[in-house]
Amino acid sequence: MKYIVEKTRKGVYGKEVKILGPEGFKAISHPIRLKILKLINKEPSYPNLIAKKLGIHEQKIYYHIKKLRKAKLIKIVKEKEIKGALARYYGLSSHAFALEFETKPVKLSGFEKLKDNPKIQSFFKEFLGEQFNGLIVVGNPLPHGPNKTTSRDGHYSAYLSMFLGHFVELSDEFNIRLDTDIINEKRLNENLILIGGPGTNLITAKIFEINEKFSISFKKENYWTSLDINGSTFNDDACGLIAKIKNPFNHEKVIIILAGLRVIGTKACVIGLTKQFNEILNDNTEIPFIRVIKGFDFDSDGKIDGIEVLK
Repeated sequence: MKYIVEKTRKGVYGKEVKILGPEGFKAISHPIRLKILKLINKEPSYPNLIAKKLGIHEQKIYYHIKKLRKAKLIKIVKEKEIKGALARYYGLSSHAFALEFETKPVKLSGFEKLKDNPKIQSFFKEFLGEQFNGLIVVGNPLPHGPNKTTSRDGHYSAYLSMFLGHFVELSDEFNIRLDTDIINEKRLNENLILIGGPGTNLITAKIFEINEKFSISFKKENYWTSLDINGSTFNDDACGLIAKIKNPFNHEKVIIILAGLRVIGTKACVIGLTKQFNEILNDNTEIPFIRVIKGFDFDSDGKIDGIEVLK
């Protein structure tokens, strides 16, 4: 399958294109046939109505439609009885038609088909089904928890949700919850994606409290000062953790953690997983999955726009 690709301000869009041979170009070159193609491109139609709209004798229309069908440029899209006769409605067999030469294709940066990426499919497999199977959990923006903290990274869930929309349909329920809601609704035993470090997301804090054997820890005296992993300490505000573990409340479910030391660290985690997933998700996405990353301002505009994997 081939496409004509157009890059716009709203994104990259494509039209399926059918490559024509000599017979196809001969069929499409007649001016009446081009008029028929343009007409049924707007709306499928049947020969009698096409003849009336173009002001051409019906027998001529039947002749040209026969040529277009033989060249497989049009197809029957539906049949309907009109005044006792069966009318066949014709539409285009493709969004576009083209002639292709044997030339080297040009690589289009950023046009990878995300849905077919095996690394992403593997990493998020528990969440991907006919509908999204899990909850995205953000910290409550109001003072809560033992430290009476307020979350300022919950809006990053919107960007992650748009990314996940490439792979799965929305579920029937609202899939984004506050950490306090998850506790009150007693839904800790589901597939969860946690956004925010233990200082702002109570569920992230619970995970680190009950996973004493976890090789990762945020400094308990002050969650925002350092992240330790296997004896290495990371204390830059832009550092963060991307991890996937079994849900300790239900081992048949999983938890994905996107936790920064500070807000910019959490942002870096989301950017890393959605924009630089090929660097984050190497050949092994099995549980437990652990990456420490750091966000950077690569284009010098004062905002985090990329990451580097530290560990």
